Amino acid sequence: MDNSTDNGTAPETPPEATSAAPASDSGGGKKEAPSAVFCEKVRNILPDAVAGSLTDDDRLANALYPTVERSLTRSVKKDSRPLVDAMFPILGPMIRRNIAETMRGMVQSLNRALEYTFSVRGLKWRWEAFISGKPFAEVVMLHSLVYRVEQVFLIHKETGLLLLHVAADHIADQSSKENMVSAMLTAIQDFVSDSFDTEANSQLSSIQMGDLNVWLEQGPDVVVAGVVRGDLPVTVQTQLRETTERVQSEMQDALTNFNGDVTPFERRRFDLESCLKEQFNERMRLIPLTWVILIAPVLGFLWWAGLSTTENWQWNKYLRAVRSEPGLIVIEEGQRDGDFYIIGMRDPLAADPGALLKKQPIIAHQVEGQWIPYQSLQEDFVLKRAIARLTPPDSVTLRLKQGCLSAAGTASDEWIAAFERAALNLPGVSAADTSKLKHADAPTIAAWNDCLRRLRTSPGIFVTRVEKEGLTFKLEGLRDPSALDPSVVIADYPELKGRVEMHWTAYYAVVPGFILKRAEAILTPPESVTLEVSQDNELRIAGHASRSWIERTRIVAPTIAGVGSIDETELHDMDGPRYKEWNRYLTLLDEAAGLDVIESGERNGRFHLIGFQDPIGLDPYSILETVGLNRGDVQAKWLPSPESSKRFLLAHAQRVLAPPPSVTLQRMEDELVATGSAPHSWIRDAMIIARCLPGITALDASLLVDEDEQAQEQLRYKIERTLIVCRLGTAIPATGQESVIEELVSAINALHATALKLDTDVTIAVTGESDGSTTGGVRLALAKRRAAAFTDALVNRGVPARLLVQETSTTKEKAEGVAGAVGFSRKRGIAFRVRTVRPSTE
Repeated sequence: MDNSTDNGTAPETPPEATSAAPASDSGGGKKEAPSAVFCEKVRNILPDAVAGSLTDDDRLANALYPTVERSLTRSVKKDSRPLVDAMFPILGPMIRRNIAETMRGMVQSLNRALEYTFSVRGLKWRWEAFISGKPFAEVVMLHSLVYRVEQVFLIHKETGLLLLHVAADHIADQSSKENMVSAMLTAIQDFVSDSFDTEANSQLSSIQMGDLNVWLEQGPDVVVAGVVRGDLPVTVQTQLRETTERVQSEMQDALTNFNGDVTPFERRRFDLESCLKEQFNERMRLIPLTWVILIAPVLGFLWWAGLSTTENWQWNKYLRAVRSEPGLIVIEEGQRDGDFYIIGMRDPLAADPGALLKKQPIIAHQVEGQWIPYQSLQEDFVLKRAIARLTPPDSVTLRLKQGCLSAAGTASDEWIAAFERAALNLPGVSAADTSKLKHADAPTIAAWNDCLRRLRTSPGIFVTRVEKEGLTFKLEGLRDPSALDPSVVIADYPELKGRVEMHWTAYYAVVPGFILKRAEAILTPPESVTLEVSQDNELRIAGHASRSWIERTRIVAPTIAGVGSIDETELHDMDGPRYKEWNRYLTLLDEAAGLDVIESGERNGRFHLIGFQDPIGLDPYSILETVGLNRGDVQAKWLPSPESSKRFLLAHAQRVLAPPPSVTLQRMEDELVATGSAPHSWIRDAMIIARCLPGITALDASLLVDEDEQAQEQLRYKIERTLIVCRLGTAIPATGQESVIEELVSAINALHATALKLDTDVTIAVTGESDGSTTGGVRLALAKRRAAAFTDALVNRGVPARLLVQETSTTKEKAEGVAGAVGFSRKRGIAFRVRTVRPSTE
């Protein structure tokens, strides 16, 4: 046997065959190669082995099935054209046979449907079928059929594999031919593209054979082919096109990753079945029995259609009612397994969807509802939840507008406080307004607020905690033993009797006023000694006292709370030699004739005295030499005695009072009248000395302008006209306010210095004001925060803390009362008011 190929070369032999085949001699004695002998034996037994396997069992078929299937799959994926070309010769006969069988089944089905009809037209068509020799069903179809979509194929465009196939009920089962039809359509498409000169993007749209048409709708990855008998209307063509687009869109992932598995496309069967439509041009006239037979299904259909229409109408009416109901949101609705279903969201305060469904009795048992709870932010629902949460009394009305929850009426303090705490925590509430709420115990609240104001502005009292429990006010704080007794303040308010519980912790205020009070109470200085406390808490002791008092003071003074240091440079020992000489001098003056001392003391380290001297009396300065004092040690003013000539009184008054150039003195009978302007210290001393002048009873200073008081008034006006503007909603001064603050600090310090000259007690009320961006308790808190922050800022800049008192203003009237004509109500920040206690000039 010849083992060579056509080109004369021997085929390659597997290594296994070479090694396994034994060497043997041919009949001619020539020794052949082992591989040739092995191939010869396999060739002889392989046909019989394959034939035997087909008759005996399926082992060979089962062994070859995976390999053949994998090879075909790879071939189709790699290039389907060779397989299509190989199958092309058999596709035409297969298609024609399939169509013939389909037509035969359709005619048989139609014949069975009409063989028992006896209409006049039916009898006429039977006669026509008899004359022409055609089947009766075919004659009926030819006369009555307009079009009919009999089959629809869904084909994978790249591989030509059939993805899904549907057929009309009267079409015979062609499951064995479906894949052939899809392959045929792909082959025809490739045949036309390869055989004719067409554009690159041209695609086959229809195939016509007699009255049978195959309409092709091409997509990027799929082809929908509809087998149509008759003239296909535009509406059905459009439906085929829309089905193609829908499958392409919704099955994009499955088409892109297609690996031969058609199971995911089974869910598109409904889309393809919806394309199976038909239409007839007219109906036959039937005999009465036929009418009965045919009308019964029609009536049944009409009953079913009417019921279905009624159900759909009630369903749509129910959906409209649900969608129009506040608090109900429809997420998804439709039909499933013949019943209706609806999925949505429902606010607990909204209407019950079940109650709405009971109004549609026909579909009430066919609707399955699933409602997810949620909270609606519509104002009606937010207000209802606010009323349920806050439980307002009957005297309070709640309203909600644009997220702002406002309360109006009369309520207790507890409810108002609870409203302010809880209102902003409610969903849908962005602001709370209590401006229209009135306190049920307003007089008591007003009395309590005024009492708190007095306590907080009282020096030496520091309120740390204020609380109201029911009808009882609780107050805690710190109190200096020298401060005002809070019980005295509370006793001024009958409304608070028995309703205030106080707890005060003793502490020592380290402000100059209280340090001075403690020093005076502990040291008990004699009348010749004056005590003073500076701004840096230095205790200054001036005057003269006994040596024992001075030594005791040096031991006790450093232990007084708040005393930082002691200045006794102007404190003199009365038991020392210098004071002995001074006391000896005063004694000699009292004994001398024509000399009368009316005032004596020590000032700025020098002795001073005022007295009367008779012009012809003894010279008081000559007595100084007898006691060992110098004129520089004594500052004395000697006035003429009352017995002096009255014509020298005015000149004497000018010389004694030494008025500044801005003052003019005139004598009116026994009074001196001063006009012009002068410092306060001169006016004070002049009014004292004038009463001691001979022939003068008093000094009339009503026409005299006090320069220090005038300066104090100007400073007060400047301070009260100052406005510190803060940033919106904060206690931080706005940009550009630094220079205003510096001028304010200078004015306050100047006012303090002037007040010391006038022996005037001065306090400055720092009034915090809130802007219109906040309401209720938030506004009051902002006003307090601004007043406190700016008070601390002034103290840090050197302003004495005892001069400042914090106040708040939350109404336009109060703010205008503070700022006057400047219009502080239109601003936001801090204003100031100066309070003075003027000393008596008498």
